[in-house]
Amino acid sequence: MYLFNSPDIILMKNCIETSLQHNHDISFKIIFVCISFLFIGTVYFIPDWCADRFHTPILLWIGCLLGILGIIISILEYQGMIFHIPVSLIALYLCWGISWVLTSSLNYNSVSLFFTDNMVLLLLYYYFANHSYYSPFYFLLISLAGSVCLIAFLQLFGIFSSYSSTFVITATFDNPAGISAVLAALLPFTFYFFSSRSKLSRNMSIIICVMVVISIILSNARVAILAMIAIFLGYFLKRKLLFVCCVGLLLVLLYLMKPDSANGRLLIWRCCAQTIIDNPLLGAGEFTAWYMLDQACFLTKHSNELWAILLSDNIRHPFNEP
Repeated sequence: MYLFNSPDIILMKNCIETSLQHNHDISFKIIFVCISFLFIGTVYFIPDWCADRFHTPILLWIGCLLGILGIIISILEYQGMIFHIPVSLIALYLCWGISWVLTSSLNYNSVSLFFTDNMVLLLLYYYFANHSYYSPFYFLLISLAGSVCLIAFLQLFGIFSSYSSTFVITATFDNPAGISAVLAALLPFTFYFFSSRSKLSRNMSIIICVMVVISIILSNARVAILAMIAIFLGYFLKRKLLFVCCVGLLLVLLYLMKPDSANGRLLIWRCCAQTIIDNPLLGAGEFTAWYMLDQACFLTKHSNELWAILLSDNIRHPFNEP
């Protein structure tokens, strides 16, 4: 008993714990730098570097599946279930990613970045299950939201030029949909320091939150506005029935803002839905190669739907009818 409580053993134990903590801090700094590069790069320069119009949709489809899996895990964890991603799963994902990069004919940058992004996020989830490590990442995301809003305001006042000849506010994107989607995704993170004891952190979060709200409204993107209001209602409104009613009313109001635009998008969705049903796994190829034919078939089968005929046009992107 004395052996395990001797000063030498205690000193050795303290040295080992200190060394592990030091290595843990170094690992955290390395992963934090990688995550910072991915988050900031996604907004400012990575899309132009690695996006591939032919193969990126495949990666986005896989990313959506991973995102859905993450949402399911988050909901189950919220209900009290605890998940720990085993090392074997990460190793399997690593082998799959390496084999895909080496054997695939896809764009190398696009595949490697997608794989690296998801790999780092998996490691982040597995390595930092402790909530005490969340603050630096929240600070990073809040700062990113503030920088995007700042660029949008500079474009609004004519100090920075927009990347679009049609829209004034686009930030680093060529369409307001990009900035609105990014800011809507970053908005919940601005709430993190609302209850902070630090007055500076609390005021910074409030200011950036207001900047995000103003930027989303100025973008005039209906989905982002709906998401923003739903986030606020979900955060401040505790009654579920009232929350659902408010969101339903907002959906109606946002539809009435641009009914033709909403109907045009509905037409695209209906045409695409049938193609997805016919080709659920392998897909049908590039959008422009099949959409107009499917749209013609849809209009032929639904010749009595005058609104669809009036809104149909030559569509090159699955975004909206002109």
